[in-house]
Amino acid sequence: MRKLEKQLHIWQKYDVIIQDQLNQRIFQQVEKEFNGKEFYNPHQHVVQEMAESTKIRIVYDATARTYDKAPSPKDSLETGPPL
Repeated sequence: MRKLEKQLHIWQKYDVIIQDQLNQRIFQQVEKEFNGKEFYNPHQHVVQEMAESTKIRIVYDATARTYDKAPSPKDSLETGPPL
């Protein structure tokens, strides 16, 4: 976040993307009351100046763990045969 604060134009576009994903219910806003089952998915921005459509995108780290030896969101996905 500190990097983004120094680049106001990217910060504003990042916020637009986050708000859009929030409106699409891709994720939900954190509640004030915690029940111990929350997971905060780390994310960062990737800037591709040469891209024609999406110059800024958000990359989420689905391999992050809440604590040592805990399953990550990626580990929790059901796997199946390659299609």
